[in-house]
Amino acid sequence: LAWKRKQCCYWRRISKKTGKIYHIKHNPPVDENEEDIYQRDDDNETAVITRLAAYKSQTAPLFNYYKDLGKTVIVNGEQEVGKITEDILKILNSL
Repeated sequence: LAWKRKQCCYWRRISKKTGKIYHIKHNPPVDENEEDIYQRDDDNETAVITRLAAYKSQTAPLFNYYKDLGKTVIVNGEQEVGKITEDILKILNSL
């Protein structure tokens, strides 16, 4: 999973004109001028490794804390966006 997160940020590109986010491999920019596409300065392997370490030390413990209290719900984020949205709305509507 950590490698997937690294790849996600490493291959991310952003349009200067529209702000739209692309993934070079999975969602490449087709209707954009090449000069309008950029990579954030912090979308490099070193920065991503640092962010993942911060997540592991600071955020992950919070998840476990709330999980132990029964206050978390897992949503499969590797589905199509529409299905993820549907799943989240079902959970919210059940509260």
